[in-house]
Amino acid sequence: ARQELLPLDDVLARAHAFGYEGVCCRICIQGPCRVKGLEGDKSKGICGARDYTIVARNIARAAAGGASAHSDHGREIVYTMLAAVRGETGDFKVKDEDKLRRVAANVGITVEGKDTNALAEEVALAALNDFGNITSEPCRWLTSYITEGRKQKFEDCAIYPTSIDRAVVSMLHQTHMGVDADPVNIIFGALKTALGDYTGMHISTDISD
Repeated sequence: ARQELLPLDDVLARAHAFGYEGVCCRICIQGPCRVKGLEGDKSKGICGARDYTIVARNIARAAAGGASAHSDHGREIVYTMLAAVRGETGDFKVKDEDKLRRVAANVGITVEGKDTNALAEEVALAALNDFGNITSEPCRWLTSYITEGRKQKFEDCAIYPTSIDRAVVSMLHQTHMGVDADPVNIIFGALKTALGDYTGMHISTDISD
């Protein structure tokens, strides 16, 4: 038998109500799930996640997506500068040497006795290290530009990102079905990811300038 189509107004009303009538989760392929109540079958998703866990996961994954977009943009700018100062492209060059030297000094790189291209290469490599650092040291572009009070706060909360890429991957891991269901812990993970985002955007701004 031919299935009767719903009127457009009914379709739009149902789509509009989906988010308003419950907390939605679309992380796994067994969903989407919609949590509509505090007790019973409608109080949790198929994986057992309650509303507060679902909301925390959604926020954290949004932070990871934003950090990826902002930071990967910066990575390409760094690669471009690195290619330029190594003579691999003739389309770009360092135009603001004063800015380069200020950035280098801010992130702890010695500037005396170095020509522009050599210094720019060192800055670029330091920036790339913040994307994929394999040690436990926090991102250089983060610690170099914040106050001592912020440093202590981030240390106390254990939310220093050691690299931008690791922060994003860890966030997706933490919010995967069956991993972490503690909303507070997830939100602190989102804060770490957001600090990775800050790092990437700062790199993007400095290298663009």
